[in-house]
Amino acid sequence: MKLYFSHNTRSVRPRWLLEEIGASYQLVQVDLANGEHKSPDFLKLNPNGHVPTFIDGELVIYETTAITLYIADKFIEHHFAPAFGSKERGTYYQLMTYASSLERHLKCYSMLLTAKQLDEALVRQKNSALAEIVTICGEISKMLSKNDYILGNNFSAVDITFFHWLWELEKVYGLINDSIISRYIDRVSKRPALVRANS
Repeated sequence: MKLYFSHNTRSVRPRWLLEEIGASYQLVQVDLANGEHKSPDFLKLNPNGHVPTFIDGELVIYETTAITLYIADKFIEHHFAPAFGSKERGTYYQLMTYASSLERHLKCYSMLLTAKQLDEALVRQKNSALAEIVTICGEISKMLSKNDYILGNNFSAVDITFFHWLWELEKVYGLINDSIISRYIDRVSKRPALVRANS
């Protein structure tokens, strides 16, 4: 297995999962500043020119969530995803998609937050994005009030997918005013596999 990676990007997530599992893989550092992700060789692997890109034998996968789902299923015995066919599996898919919704609303809010001028329609759009963020965080807080992690009492790929957006909401935007989520962020940020993935 080979992971094309660059620090401070979404590629930390699949690397984090591989580290949690203890899988053997090759890490290929991609120099974004020098445009390595737009080189002809890299574009043959990923025509979008993005990291992460993941190779397993003849299979090439891009899109962070797709890679994370694939790795969790490949190593299903490590329980970072619920068992195939279980009811928990449906909740797992729902939450992995829910994280994408949080990302979309945060991107919208961030873009409009830094805009120099907003007309009435854009102000409504910004406020709508913020309301969606608050709703999603409220749901996550409810889940964490009952369990140690988002999907249940076992750390899973769902936590890996959500964590960075929750961290950004708290540390960058100051939008987390919830002690349950704050304690979760603090606890998860100390996981050795995440520390290694960020190193």
